[in-house]
Amino acid sequence: MNQPTWIPQRAGGEDDYASDAPLTNVGALSAQLVGRAITMRTVISEVYTSPSLASIQTAYSLVSSLQQKFVAKIRVEPGLFEPLPLITKVMFLFCLMN
Repeated sequence: MNQPTWIPQRAGGEDDYASDAPLTNVGALSAQLVGRAITMRTVISEVYTSPSLASIQTAYSLVSSLQQKFVAKIRVEPGLFEPLPLITKVMFLFCLMN
């Protein structure tokens, strides 16, 4: 019930998600609630995120729920990715997706 209904396809199949799992449904809902709460207090123009899949999905959920006149930009910062031993593989996959 908490698993996402859709995940992007990767060249390595399901094994590629072992070190870079997608965001759960509860995680997406939580990000939407945070986005709504942020809107009540301030206006944001940018959201910085790690290149991990769950982080990007969190940023997207947050930004899409902001009730602003303009859309905040999502900025992917490779230096925010953890755990660092996995960064080579994940960064390679991230670059392939773009």
